[in-house]
Amino acid sequence: MKPLSPGRARVLKALVDLPARGEAVTFRNIARECGLASTSTVHSHILGLHRAGLIARAPQPRYAYVVLPEAADATDQ
Repeated sequence: MKPLSPGRARVLKALVDLPARGEAVTFRNIARECGLASTSTVHSHILGLHRAGLIARAPQPRYAYVVLPEAADATDQ
């Protein structure tokens, strides 16, 4: 697997860390967690992670994402 950019790695880590702490996984919360000013940037990173096969859309609720097992190596970087 190609190494993730630092931004995508932070977003992936936020997708794992936020629910573990009981926080909602929203674009705003991800942006805050990653130190990003724009939710548009978060959306771009989410799309890239989805295309790379590291996350998948969950059936419910709407806009939810599931971190796939293949992403475990990427979150350790």
